[in-house]
Amino acid sequence: MNADAPLWNQMIAASLARLWADLAPVDSLLPDLAFDAVLARADHGEFVECLPRLLEVMTLPGADPETAIAVFDRLESAGWTEWPDRRRRPIEKLLDQWWATELALEPGEPPVHDVLAALVRLDQPVGRWLQPWLEDLDGPGARHFVALVNDQLSSERWAEFPDRREQVLAWTRSEPAIMGLTLVGGVHLDSGQLGQALDRML
Repeated sequence: MNADAPLWNQMIAASLARLWADLAPVDSLLPDLAFDAVLARADHGEFVECLPRLLEVMTLPGADPETAIAVFDRLESAGWTEWPDRRRRPIEKLLDQWWATELALEPGEPPVHDVLAALVRLDQPVGRWLQPWLEDLDGPGARHFVALVNDQLSSERWAEFPDRREQVLAWTRSEPAIMGLTLVGGVHLDSGQLGQALDRML
């Protein structure tokens, strides 16, 4: 784990602990397995038991978004939104906390908009991920926002979801996003970044 570990621990570890307690066998060896090994077991009838470890690896700082994509595709196939509340809600809470953590960290690799490309694979309203971002433009969130605007969601991951890509890009051009970046986020940007971003948004 890297220098972002304290923030990760603060925001995510408690939710992961609950998932481990609720879903994984007490004597499980899963916490020590690499992602590929856990994924193989998940694909052979142990998906629910493997889910805490899959989510744990997925949420580590700097994890490849392909990891999240692999997990989310399997969650969708498993019909997780129809699971009982006691099983579904801890997962929803973890996803919200993971996204909040990504927005709170300084920009790096992978960029936040690549993480968002994984999240939009879930059958959830895109606004679920955009509203917290709009509320978190006072700091790293502004720098993440400008990175998205400059990139214009060029990744091949977004090509799979053109409607959602357009929803996100339209959001960057919306009045709340423009005002938020101008009035709140602008002070957190390097010289010239705000103007360049607004040129692309307007």
